[in-house]
Amino acid sequence: MNNSFFELFCDFEFKGIQYRYEVTLTDKKIKFEKISRKRKRLTPIFTRKNNKITQYIGEFEELTKIKQRSNVSVISAAHQYEIAAISPIYEFFDNMRANVSWSGPVPFSADYKIISKFYKDHPNFFSEARQFIKECDFGISDIKIHKLKDEKGETYYFPLFKHDTNVKNNNLGFHYQSLGTKTLYRSLPYYLAALNYGGVLVMDEFDTDFHPHLLSKIVGLFDDKRSNKKDAQIIFSTHNTDILEYMGKYRTVLVNKEDSESYAYRLDEIPGDIIRNDRLIAPVYNSGKIGGVPRI
Repeated sequence: MNNSFFELFCDFEFKGIQYRYEVTLTDKKIKFEKISRKRKRLTPIFTRKNNKITQYIGEFEELTKIKQRSNVSVISAAHQYEIAAISPIYEFFDNMRANVSWSGPVPFSADYKIISKFYKDHPNFFSEARQFIKECDFGISDIKIHKLKDEKGETYYFPLFKHDTNVKNNNLGFHYQSLGTKTLYRSLPYYLAALNYGGVLVMDEFDTDFHPHLLSKIVGLFDDKRSNKKDAQIIFSTHNTDILEYMGKYRTVLVNKEDSESYAYRLDEIPGDIIRNDRLIAPVYNSGKIGGVPRI
């Protein structure tokens, strides 16, 4: 690990301006950083090599007055020194939310009481979540959140799900719902927050506990301008091939492994005509012809 380094880059758009961020780092220090901005053409706005700013445009001159730390990005350091020019870039990364950290997946809150309180405090989010759950064919026609007290007299919030049945007592609590319903109820606030506030949501194994047909409906929220007015983005990993046709070759990246090293490539980067617009992707992927599958 100490001898390994990682080269990463990402293209992003924020408030109508396109950027490219490039970074090379080890587990202990940053070796290289560069941000470019596109107006008429892609132009570097600053470059950092080790702990020195080696290139910059006028509005970023203040960066040269900062003592760069080897384990801190220029973006973070400039924000700490309140350099105004970095604000839109910092804001973009600050708006990123994820269920994964350096050590792997980090589950979103498993406590339905906390999520229920959030819904109670944010009725617009709750209205959107309730409508989405109703549309997912769980047989649920309504959800109501009740304010209760536990044996210690402390207040908590408890959801009741009304199901479409002929039985009179058709209201069931959270614990009696399917795993998919529970997961969706707990995770929807994170999707809705990204959509309402903008930014990027990064989800590792976002298909866990969901029916495959539900995946395209969730991603569809980010494709639909009516629900995604702030140009929010979602980046997710999945082992479910059902989403391949929906995403298409321009939005799908495979991760392959050779000699215990992983590397990634987008489907449209695969040479030849094995991936064509008139051919389904999943059968080609499952055949192992384009990589990204385990060799068992």
